[in-house]
Amino acid sequence: MPSPKLRKAEFLARYLEQFRDQGFDAVRGELDGIAAIAWEAYRCERKSPQTRKAGKGFADPDYDLSVDWLAAHAAVEEARKTHARKDGPCRILIVNGSA
Repeated sequence: MPSPKLRKAEFLARYLEQFRDQGFDAVRGELDGIAAIAWEAYRCERKSPQTRKAGKGFADPDYDLSVDWLAAHAAVEEARKTHARKDGPCRILIVNGSA
């Protein structure tokens, strides 16, 4: 079965596609440098470059979690608390786990 990972040339072509507008021509060199960093992050599978310790309330408080995931978790918890309140209008809480 072939690997689903992109080769470097295809990754760079896809990444730089969003900068085709000629307004970006003046910064093409900088974009090439940024694309090289993006390739390295993709190649090394750095999906969560910004992390912090999970903290109190988690099974492993010392585990490094993505700050984006922690923000989403906090938002869901806040929605759960709002949903659980008995005052105000009737509410329905829907949590979609896909990104």
